Amino acid sequence: MPRPETQSDISKLYTLLLIVTVVATLYLASEILIPLALATLLAFILAPSVTRLQRLKIGRILSVLIVVGAVFMLFVAFGWIVTNQLGSLASDLPKYESNLVSRIDALKQSQSSAISRVQNVFQRIDREIREAEDKSKVVEQEKAEAKGEPSVEEIVEVKPVPVEIVDTTPAGVGIVTGLLPEAFEMLATLGIVVVFLIFMLLAREDLRNRLIRLIGPHQINVTTQALDDAAHRVSRYLRAQLIINASYGVMMALSLYLVGVPNALLLGMLGGILRYVPYVGPWLGAGLGILLSIAVSPPGVWTTPIIVMALYLAAELLVNNVMEPLMYQSSTGISTMAVILAAMFWTWLWGATGLVLSMPLTVCIVVLGRYVPQLEFLHVMFSDTEVLPPGAHLYQRLLVNDEDEPREIVEEYLKQHSADELYEHVLLPAMEHVETDAHRGTLEDDRRLYILENIQDLMDEVPLSAGPVAAEPPRTSDAERPSRDIFIVPSRDLADEMAGEMLRASLASRGITAKVLSTKLLFSEIVEHIAQGNKPLVIISAVPPSAVRHARNLTKRLRHRLEGVPLVAGLWSHAPSQRTEERLAAAGCDQVVHRLSQAAEIALKHLPPRAKATVATDAAVIEIAKK
Repeated sequence: MPRPETQSDISKLYTLLLIVTVVATLYLASEILIPLALATLLAFILAPSVTRLQRLKIGRILSVLIVVGAVFMLFVAFGWIVTNQLGSLASDLPKYESNLVSRIDALKQSQSSAISRVQNVFQRIDREIREAEDKSKVVEQEKAEAKGEPSVEEIVEVKPVPVEIVDTTPAGVGIVTGLLPEAFEMLATLGIVVVFLIFMLLAREDLRNRLIRLIGPHQINVTTQALDDAAHRVSRYLRAQLIINASYGVMMALSLYLVGVPNALLLGMLGGILRYVPYVGPWLGAGLGILLSIAVSPPGVWTTPIIVMALYLAAELLVNNVMEPLMYQSSTGISTMAVILAAMFWTWLWGATGLVLSMPLTVCIVVLGRYVPQLEFLHVMFSDTEVLPPGAHLYQRLLVNDEDEPREIVEEYLKQHSADELYEHVLLPAMEHVETDAHRGTLEDDRRLYILENIQDLMDEVPLSAGPVAAEPPRTSDAERPSRDIFIVPSRDLADEMAGEMLRASLASRGITAKVLSTKLLFSEIVEHIAQGNKPLVIISAVPPSAVRHARNLTKRLRHRLEGVPLVAGLWSHAPSQRTEERLAAAGCDQVVHRLSQAAEIALKHLPPRAKATVATDAAVIEIAKK
């Protein structure tokens, strides 16, 4: 039977071979797959329109034909407008030629003296090199004459008679003949896209079911979730991008027309189309508009180009900061670096079409990596989700003695979460990582103590950042104080005591007073403190894994000395063990919790009814103080 390591290596090899095969197939079958990809993306956009028409009691076939026909007419109208605008621009270009030449001459005349000196130096070097070559030719000729050999001029070179083939085909016919293959290729691609699109819209449910049957007949739930997730993300992104780019094109066309830039409609259309190209496209569209504004402006006048630059800048700010957050609402799930890498990869694979399709195709790949375990690395590499949980991230930065980023992690987390959530999901998991590595022997005692002290410093700053979380709740009189004392007993060392302080702060935020006993106290002193309390409730604080054994021993000893006192064990771990809970229960523990919120709920349940009402009032006062 092969070992698990061998099975893992074989699985990785199969995954690598699968990726190589898929990439090779995408490259070799690009002529078929590009129209298929375009049709699929158009189907994502047009499917909701077909569904709406069907709800109006229009048949599926007629709905598809209406939607596809409308889109086809839009493309024809778009192409006709662009062609006319390009023809108008081509006819007007000679008018701008003299203006551009004069501006270039002005730039040449404004060259600095340093550049002129550099040009003179290069010209002088070139002249000296030519003079040296002429002198060497003269010397070689003199040597040849001295030896009696014929000179270069005396050598008669027999040159072949040039034969020229004259094409008698008219020039216009040649141009048309050269363009015909490209035109037929574009029409053929368009026809394939239309055919694919019509059949996808007609049989989209059947295609979906067949894809589910092909991919995961035994995992219908996972396969359906993956397909729905990919379809939702891609269709939402494409519709939002279409609306944004169209709005941008209309806005820039109107703005440039009002400024007086010719062919404003063409510039607006090109600007909207080029926005489909990630990052580079908007700058290319802006560059075309600025260049044309320079060409039409009189020499020495820069008013119109400056206004055009300001318009493009304002439009980009509006789109990036208002329209995109409003339309996209949530991200596509792809990181910024993944967008750049995907654009490079799909451009290399499929050219300009791949560049336009890079974002939707990458979204599908990220979703595939999210639901297929063998391709999980794709989701890790390209998604915008946090690779490390906040607790692990904090621990990693503390390991490298980073002084600033741990504080930034805490501050950023507190902007969207409460102090209790910070304790449970950031600080306690970081401490659990510390204790786990120390238990394994991979973290020295000095380093462990240093990291714990840094976490304690972050704990001390939490009330300053998150409001009066750990403040003593207000009381109106001693008679209204809860008639039960809550003691938090650390299991072993500093980490357990720090976790106890977090629990005390969490209870204080709910209006419940608790006392954390120091690890420096002897066991007899701990028992004496608890025994003097009023109806005490004991919560043992332990950070796994090393403190679990100590928590069990401490529970045995406390149960032996404190009969009838409720004992709650707090094992602050996100991976609880059923066996550990059973052993603690056998040692005399009444209940085991793993989160601070669970411990707070138990503490609240053990309070008398009158005390609960007081606690609720105090908690409300604290919430108002926070706001």
